[in-house]
This record gives sequence, structure tokens and C-alpha cells, in this order.
Amino acid sequence: MFGRLLAGHALTTVCAVLVAVPFSLFPGAPARASAEDGDPTPSPPPPAAAPADRCWRFWTRHAGHQIETSATGHAQTVKGNEWTDLDCGRVHVHLRRGEQSMITVWVNAEIRCKGPAGGWCGARVLANGVELHPGAPDDTPFAWDHAQPDDHRYHAASMIRTGVLACPRDTPGPACDFTVQLQAGTNAVATALWYDDATLRAELWPRPEKDARRTPPAIPRDSRPRSGAPRKPART
Repeated sequence: MFGRLLAGHALTTVCAVLVAVPFSLFPGAPARASAEDGDPTPSPPPPAAAPADRCWRFWTRHAGHQIETSATGHAQTVKGNEWTDLDCGRVHVHLRRGEQSMITVWVNAEIRCKGPAGGWCGARVLANGVELHPGAPDDTPFAWDHAQPDDHRYHAASMIRTGVLACPRDTPGPACDFTVQLQAGTNAVATALWYDDATLRAELWPRPEKDARRTPPAIPRDSRPRSGAPRKPART
């Protein structure tokens, strides 16, 4: 079993708050300060989607800049048209009260999308339950791969998602916690995604700048439920 790397002090998370601002801001749950120095520190992550010994977790945390990674070498199969949390596809990032930060999430994995012609396997990345950009406004998610009946069509697949996180100034505690979650689903029960040898990497940079002419609109609360069937017309 691989032990986790530990950093910082333990803290407790409380309820989340959502705000809507010109750029898509995803607010986090408040975090409690360290009893020793009063600084906000990362809280212990909740149980992962997979047993702890299936996940390798590494991180680096500096003033305003944070990188969190999670990797696994254990295979998982997602079959059916419900969004499913992928094993070891969850990390936690943190912001101080009143701060905004750009988040970029990279995902790389070995996958196989098996099923009849016209099927596909989709994926998405959520920050506190809200889909990062580019999200699909018409509920037609990103197709990570198209289905084929071949049993041995394993290959590398990647995706990148981005957005801006915000910790409101009126947050009760000195910091906010965010859960970043990778999910996958297929468009039919007969289509299955095989997922293995995967790495998820989330990086935060403070004080984001934006082009107002090209900035996506803010994502409202509960616009994308965590469950439900991915829908997209069959590809030809």
C-alpha cells in the first residue's frame, strides 16, 4: 500500500456558497484556520472514489500556486448512460478568502470505448459540482472517444478543462475548499468505457486575467446535475 504525502494542518470544511460574476466563478466551502498560526490550510480529503491503495497522490502548495495530482494503475469500466465518478479522479484545491484563481485540469488515461457503431463515451470535470469549461450548453457532453466493437482498441486519451474559482470575501472562514471530480458516461447501455493508467492534475494560479470579449458566461448553480444520462446524437 502506498502512503499519502501529508502537508499542512488538519481543518474542517463547512457549507458552500455560490456566486455569479462576469467570468465563470466556482465558489468553495469555507475552511477553518490552523490553531497554531491562524493561516488557512488544506483540509483532509474525504474518501476517494477508489480504495486508498489504488491511488497515488502528490501535491505542491505555495503562496497562491497549487498543484494537486492523483494517479491510478487499476482499471475501471463504466457502462450505461449515467455519469460515474472515476477511480482516483478526485483532488482538492484551496483558496484564501477574497481570492480568485484560474484552474486548469489535465487528464490522461488509457481507454477503450467498446460498443455498436454510433455509440460514444463522454467525460467531464466538475468543480464543486459545476462543469468546468468548455461545458456543453445543450447538454451534449465532450465525446472522449467513439465506440467500436473491437476488444483490443486500447489507446491514450487526454482532455483539458479550465475555469476560475472564487472564495467570496464574506466567507465565514479564512479560506475555501474545492472538490475537483472527473466523471465519465456513455450514450447507451450497450456501450462501455474501459479506463486505466490514469492521471489527473489540477493547477491553480492566482489573480486571473481575462478577455471580456471571449469569456464564457457564468455557470449558474445546479445547471449541471452530477447524475443523469449524457445525451448526444449518434455520430456517423
